[in-house]
Amino acid sequence: MKSTHTILLLLLCTVPAIARADTAVPTIDRLGELQSQLAIAKAEAALAKAKLEAGNPLPDNKPGGQLSSDAYPSIKSIVGNAGHLYAKLVFPDGSVKEVQEGTVLGNFTVSRINTSNAVLTGKLGKPVTLVFE
Repeated sequence: MKSTHTILLLLLCTVPAIARADTAVPTIDRLGELQSQLAIAKAEAALAKAKLEAGNPLPDNKPGGQLSSDAYPSIKSIVGNAGHLYAKLVFPDGSVKEVQEGTVLGNFTVSRINTSNAVLTGKLGKPVTLVFE
């Protein structure tokens, strides 16, 4: 009878341990899922940031003239009559956009267009003169 009680006691002690082991596996699996979801979310955020930056081809207007001239568009053509000139700009990525005075391009605004150049003014007010390609 003592051996029956011992066996019964061992079974009662083992069952909760087995049950805990079964619940631990889904927890570890869930942690793996969460890590995968986090990695995917980070990758999607990086992609969204890259797309946003690609849609904003002009850099910030930084003080001290630290602007990279190869980041700005060049002028393909300027057309129009005396009071209404339009410039076709070619961006470094090859895209082309027709602009007029007042057009906003990223952090810049087209502040002036004449027959020989176009001027962009950044948020800090520093002008950037664009030239023909």
